[in-house]
Amino acid sequence: MSKKRAKKRTTNKKSLLVMSVTLAFIVLVLRIQTRELEKEMKINAQENERLLGQLQSEEERELEIEELTKYMQTKQYMESVARDKLGLIYEGEKILKPSN
Repeated sequence: MSKKRAKKRTTNKKSLLVMSVTLAFIVLVLRIQTRELEKEMKINAQENERLLGQLQSEEERELEIEELTKYMQTKQYMESVARDKLGLIYEGEKILKPSN
């Protein structure tokens, strides 16, 4: 009976050792994956910050475009373009040129 008991203890110790090694391996793999995920999260957070900054910049640009669009529909803008680019003047208006 003592041989059976000794054999059973040896088998239990081997099983316990195998389970311990397996558990240690699983813990190691999970730790490595956790580190990789933490690195990926850090990279994603940086990308998110960059994109948020870009979004804010684009929103500001959109407002500037809206303001310019409103200005381009005003009489003041049309007069400015007519004078500067087309050389038009009002009837009876005289242009003074500086003498050199």
